Amino acid sequence: MSPARTRSNRALPALLLFLCACSGGGEAPSFAPGDYAVHRYSGSYRKDPVTLRRSVVAAPPGGDIIFLNEWESGGQKRTWREHIAPRPYDLSHNLASRLELPDGKNWKEIPNPDNMELFRLREGTLFNPQGLPRLRKEEPGEFEAGGKKYHYVLKTYRTMVGGKRAVLTRREADGFKWGKFLEEYKAQQSGEVVFRTELIEEGSRKP
Repeated sequence: MSPARTRSNRALPALLLFLCACSGGGEAPSFAPGDYAVHRYSGSYRKDPVTLRRSVVAAPPGGDIIFLNEWESGGQKRTWREHIAPRPYDLSHNLASRLELPDGKNWKEIPNPDNMELFRLREGTLFNPQGLPRLRKEEPGEFEAGGKKYHYVLKTYRTMVGGKRAVLTRREADGFKWGKFLEEYKAQQSGEVVFRTELIEEGSRKP
């Protein structure tokens, strides 16, 4: 099987991992217009890294939060908007009630059956290992991104990737609204980084 085919096969089942990995419990995080975060996705799972910038366009009380997404990889770019209900489950699973693409100076809503169009737009930002990871260790740490420092919990897991043993590390903090600071899958024997997502920058730029 070619590397390209292998990467393609990994991308589609990523939906299942993403849905299972997020509990969606607790209180919904608070978003305000101007909030933004930039994540980078890299590793041997695909040829070119992906950069995804998410910005909050609107967050009316009780209404959908509108996120502007700017995706870039290998010289390709795409932009879209997501309307997501302010509920923990919907936000943690990126369940968009509406999806829009640029149409001149306006935005045009497009069909998004079972959220699959959104997963296509988010190409390269999801990854699928094999089976559930097993937690081995937890320890506190400090993470820096965009000139800011964050306190987090470093969790180390054992898992399988491509039929081989791998180590999964996650840096996360309760209440951080943009998800994990870092998640990395590394082949245990070769040390190859198969998949890595990291927070590059986050903050708020008021409109």
